Amino acid sequence: MLKKGKKCYIKKNLSFFLILCFLLASVLPQIILASSGITTDNIMYSSNTINDNNQSAINPQKKQGKSGNPVTPGNPGNSKQGKSENPGKSGKSGDSETPGNPGDSTSENSSGEIIIGAPDTDESTPSDIVPRKDSKKIKEKINNTIKTIEDVNSTIANASNTADESKAIESVIDVIPSISEVINESDDEESTEKLIENYINTLDAVSDTYDKNTNLENAAAISKIINKSVEHFKDTPSTDNIMKKTDAMYTKLVASTDTLIESTTDNEKLVTTVKEIINNTSPLTGKESKGPKGPKGPKGPRDVANPEISGSRVSVENIFVKKTIDKLGEQKITSRIRDGKALAEIDNDAAEKIIKAAANISSSLGDLENTLQQNNIPIEKFNKKISLKIQNSNTTNNIVTNIPNTILSKIRKEGVKSFEVSAGLANITLNTDNVYSDESSNISINVKKLDKNKDLKPEQATLSGMDNVYEFNVSLIDKTGKNNKINAVNKPFTVEIPYTLKPDDNPDNLSAYVYVEDEDHLENPNDKSKLFTWQAVGGKYDPVKKVVKFNRSSFSMYSIVQVNRSFDDLLKYDWAKKDIESMASKGIILEKSSAKFNPSAKITRAEFAGLIVRALGIMDSKAKVTFDDVKPQDWYYSAVASAYKAGIIKGKTSNKFEPYAYITRQEMMQVTYNALVKVLEVEDEGNDYALEGYKDEKSVASWAKKAIALNIKLGIVSGNGNDTLSPNDETIKAEAAVIVKRLYDLM
Repeated sequence: MLKKGKKCYIKKNLSFFLILCFLLASVLPQIILASSGITTDNIMYSSNTINDNNQSAINPQKKQGKSGNPVTPGNPGNSKQGKSENPGKSGKSGDSETPGNPGDSTSENSSGEIIIGAPDTDESTPSDIVPRKDSKKIKEKINNTIKTIEDVNSTIANASNTADESKAIESVIDVIPSISEVINESDDEESTEKLIENYINTLDAVSDTYDKNTNLENAAAISKIINKSVEHFKDTPSTDNIMKKTDAMYTKLVASTDTLIESTTDNEKLVTTVKEIINNTSPLTGKESKGPKGPKGPKGPRDVANPEISGSRVSVENIFVKKTIDKLGEQKITSRIRDGKALAEIDNDAAEKIIKAAANISSSLGDLENTLQQNNIPIEKFNKKISLKIQNSNTTNNIVTNIPNTILSKIRKEGVKSFEVSAGLANITLNTDNVYSDESSNISINVKKLDKNKDLKPEQATLSGMDNVYEFNVSLIDKTGKNNKINAVNKPFTVEIPYTLKPDDNPDNLSAYVYVEDEDHLENPNDKSKLFTWQAVGGKYDPVKKVVKFNRSSFSMYSIVQVNRSFDDLLKYDWAKKDIESMASKGIILEKSSAKFNPSAKITRAEFAGLIVRALGIMDSKAKVTFDDVKPQDWYYSAVASAYKAGIIKGKTSNKFEPYAYITRQEMMQVTYNALVKVLEVEDEGNDYALEGYKDEKSVASWAKKAIALNIKLGIVSGNGNDTLSPNDETIKAEAAVIVKRLYDLM
């Protein structure tokens, strides 16, 4: 037993020993770390890396992201938690470091610094913790970027010529990456919004400049801005307003196509710029879809209404190419006045230029089609055309253009299928197959503008509402000089007649009227009271060119008249009313009753043949057919014969047409398909994917699948409701009118 004094001594010394141990435990780690060059000031403990055994992962190099979760180096501010690019051996492959992972140990990093609780790996891997953002520096970057944008705006505003303008616009491209970087780094919503607002103001300034000076240089610069904007802003939610403005710029670029192309005289530069625009803007629109898939499938991203043809669906890139090719084919021909006529004759120099233009069209079109293909854009069928612009012809109303047959021969070899004569008075476009002949030496095209009071006979001036009258004549002049007049051609030609809209005009109801031999007279030759008459033959008003455009197969006199047809039995047919009245006003729908249309009545094969032929403008009074049940005296003879001659309709058998049989929906779509391919020369890709999604797809006859698919793709049909096609249903008149109107709009 210890004495009391010794007990006190031991007790005091024990207390001193415990205090000393506590002090050593507190100070010793600091001494050890200091000896390694590490201080507590440069150590950060992460709460996310403390496991259940109170082990700590200490990384003096890294900081946490926004939410405290590990983030990948090089992506500052990303707060998404998930997989790391540098997984340790101990956890799940690819997972971020997780509390409780076994195998943690103490190791050194590449700098020799001690990391406590690091994964047990063969080699050191960086942690997914990034430095905190320096809000002061980011604020400074925002202000600097805004200052740069303001400088760009000033440069655009002060540009004094085309070269300076395009350079100023292109300077916007250089600032886009900085804007994107700052937006991604900044947490300051107010400053970010101010930055975006300043950039949008810049885009507005670019658009205003383009409005004032629409030219190839500025168009190319804008396309580069669009490309760069898509690259940096398309998938960033906070930049939705920037992308909306970018879309608006693209729309403006498309809308300016006519002005842009007409403003240039450098064809080589035009082709280069159009290729550049297609390459730069394709990322905005994305790849072309195959079109509607199923009854409610969307249009392809590039599918738009053709600004020239209402209702047509064609990619905007193809519109650029089409208009470019048309521009390459334009050739100016000088005329001279002789005997009150403007005579345009093509000399050797002009002939050489025309032939060279035809070759340029072929090579440039191939180049442009390659560009479309490289951007995964389906290629439309392009019409190679030479357009002769007759000069010095505004002092006369009678213009004659003579074209040497040798020119037609050479341009045909380049694949040029048509040529246009733009005579100032009116325009006519002919197919080279219709007028080329080995036996002729020249083709003579005569366009006249007639005064209805002076130049027409009383019986000719009977059309109510008639204003100006235009007469078209074409002749082949043989090698002996004999003039052989052509009355009709196998393939329709196109006519454009100038027309100024009156205040009460409805463009949808404008129609061309042709002066032709009356059908009643053809049936009753002895009735001299009806030798000739004015008949409506349709036509579409082009608000850009301010002309009425229509197709015909015979040469005669034409005039443009506004007629408004309406019917009082269409109350339950709102979906078809406008189309029915438009087609009736144009003379494509013929109804004996002025008040009743009978929209629910079924339509016969003969009636539908008449609708199609009149819509296409291919009525041929000389066409013949040998069906036993179609006689020359029948009212539908010319319509059936014309449709049969064009290859758009067949008989039920080799000798029976069955004119009074009702036409089914799939038969109707087969006829419209034939019209598209054989008359309008639309190319068919040959697949029937568009049928997918319709409930009654399997009830479509095998012979009709291809036809129905093309009708769906072009928007001519969309089903009969409830996701069905109803291919075997008999077609009613209202449906037929709508289908024919949609076909008509594609012409």
